[in-house]
Amino acid sequence: MNFEDAVPTNPSLAKRAHVRAVVSFVRHCGASPRDLGTDDVRGYLLHLRRNRGFALTTVNVHLAALRFLYSVTLHRPGVTSSFRQIRVDRLEAGEDIRSVQILLGHVRITSTARYTHLTEARRARIRSPLDVFGPPPTPGDPAG
Repeated sequence: MNFEDAVPTNPSLAKRAHVRAVVSFVRHCGASPRDLGTDDVRGYLLHLRRNRGFALTTVNVHLAALRFLYSVTLHRPGVTSSFRQIRVDRLEAGEDIRSVQILLGHVRITSTARYTHLTEARRARIRSPLDVFGPPPTPGDPAG
């Protein structure tokens, strides 16, 4: 499947999918989007994936709809600016980069790879394969 096959030929289909996604978000949260924020959006997207078993591409449609809702319609770009942190959180939680790439809708893996920078906590967890041999011997140690 190439990119052209994935793009709807009828823009009204995409618009209806976005409206359905926003309605689903409102029903799930039980409140107006004006009263909801980043944590609500994050919880909703995780609910779609974990509890409802939605494919990552479908979750991405919901994410795009909510991004449009908050940025353009409600003029609250601060809510969607934290979506970058969601991406980093997913990678640091151990989700594979390919899954995050699909979720974000990136065509190239290099676009997703920019979120793989290492935090200090993650660096501390990295172990060398040579660690199984123990620490290197100190000079002058009779065992070394």
